Amino acid sequence: MLQSKDIQSIEELKKYFSCSTKMVDYLVNLLSFFEFKRVYGVLKPLKKRGYDIINVFPLLIILPFLKHASIHALFKSRSKDLSCAQRDVYYRFKKMQIIPWRKLLLNFVKRFVVIVEKKAQEVNEGKRCLIIDDSLLDKRGKTIEFAGKLWDHVTHSYKLGLRLLLLCYYDGTSNLPLDFSLHREKGKNEQKPYGLTKKQLKGQYKRCRIPGSESDKRAREVDRSKTDVGIAMIKRALKFLKVDYVLMDSWFTCERMIECVRSYIFFFKKISLSGI
Repeated sequence: MLQSKDIQSIEELKKYFSCSTKMVDYLVNLLSFFEFKRVYGVLKPLKKRGYDIINVFPLLIILPFLKHASIHALFKSRSKDLSCAQRDVYYRFKKMQIIPWRKLLLNFVKRFVVIVEKKAQEVNEGKRCLIIDDSLLDKRGKTIEFAGKLWDHVTHSYKLGLRLLLLCYYDGTSNLPLDFSLHREKGKNEQKPYGLTKKQLKGQYKRCRIPGSESDKRAREVDRSKTDVGIAMIKRALKFLKVDYVLMDSWFTCERMIECVRSYIFFFKKISLSGI
């Protein structure tokens, strides 16, 4: 059933967004509503030459809504006129190892929570919580960096891919991705670590990373314990979010996890977001 009676048919929405220009205008206006520049303003000092990074970043955000899987697909389509920059500008931006993607995502959630609390006509008395869970990301190529064989608890079989650890914030109405990490599992077979032969591992893509960069920090998480990374995620989140619960699968539950949640909720429950 449609949520709004003003929209007689879902086809009206499809017709409205059939024009990429209308969709871009709508999404750009949505970003301005969130005052999104306050979120990605942290990127501005990172790019000192060429196109302003604040003009480049919004197109990458709305790219999935334009039904283009990549920058290459965008510039092959009629939508290429949406940007005055060339494709190389976006490729170089995506390859920058110093971009704090994790901080960007956290800033977005901060901004979202502040706006919702200001705009809400009624106080949301629902329970707020963090949700942490992992899932399998299927991959097709064995040469993909860090890809390996992982046990799929849904199909009860081994699949090639990476394990995604995701932390979400739920306020009773909205569910927002807050933080994430990627992991692989070495396994117990020393002859085939990560479920691959030594030849297959040697043939995997290996990127040269700047030591200490944001990209390097992400890469180091791949072999870290999901419990350790999950605890670090929760600590970062509870420094600025007020929550009542942290939900997780039973295998995440351990003494360190419980101690982390109880101590941080107790100390940071009264933090105000008014200054963000």
